[in-house]
Amino acid sequence: MLELAAVRIASSQTLEEVQLLVRQSKDLCEAADQFAMDSPGPEALGRFREAQLRLAEAERALHLAEQGSP
Repeated sequence: MLELAAVRIASSQTLEEVQLLVRQSKDLCEAADQFAMDSPGPEALGRFREAQLRLAEAERALHLAEQGSP
C-alpha cells in the first residue's frame, strides 16, 4: 500500500512538489507528536500513526522521483 501511494504521488507531481510534500509531512508528524505529548490517548496515537504513514509515503515518493522512476 505504501509503495502504491508513493508511485501515485511521484507520477502525479513534480520533484519540487514532492519535496514540499515531504517537508509538510515532517511538520505534520511534529505537530502530531506534540499533540500526543499534550493529550495522550487513542485519538493522539491515531493522528501520529497517520502522520507517520503520510511521511513514509512522501519520502518513498521523493526517492522514486529523484531516481526518475515513478
